[in-house]
Amino acid sequence: MFAYMQQHYDKKLMHDSILTGQGYMEELDSNPNKCFEMFHMTRPHLLHLVDELVNHGYLKEGQGDVDATQVVAMLFILGHNIRMRCVADRFLHSIETVSHHFRRVLRALHLYARHLIKLDPDVVCLLEHLRVNKY
Repeated sequence: MFAYMQQHYDKKLMHDSILTGQGYMEELDSNPNKCFEMFHMTRPHLLHLVDELVNHGYLKEGQGDVDATQVVAMLFILGHNIRMRCVADRFLHSIETVSHHFRRVLRALHLYARHLIKLDPDVVCLLEHLRVNKY
């Protein structure tokens, strides 16, 4: 009974890092090369990407979480092939929250790519399956 109480009632904080997700964003500001080393884009380009996603309506305002932090977490996962558990520890979120943000930003980037990349309608020699803009 004591072991059960100790395991289920005496819970300890799991994510106890000093830096929150916003703190990590501020850490990226400390050195101009740090953002480029982590995401292969400069800080102004990263913020421009976030602004484009928000302005086109592909990424809507989250519940208290900054959109740039969500994009950075997603780029961190994709760029370094890191598990969501490591990102959850880095940004002090649960795995479910990181997964939710990852899917939201990935959908937003997919819609933005469809907005940017369009086939020329005047081309007549394209195969039929390439003319269909389903994917």
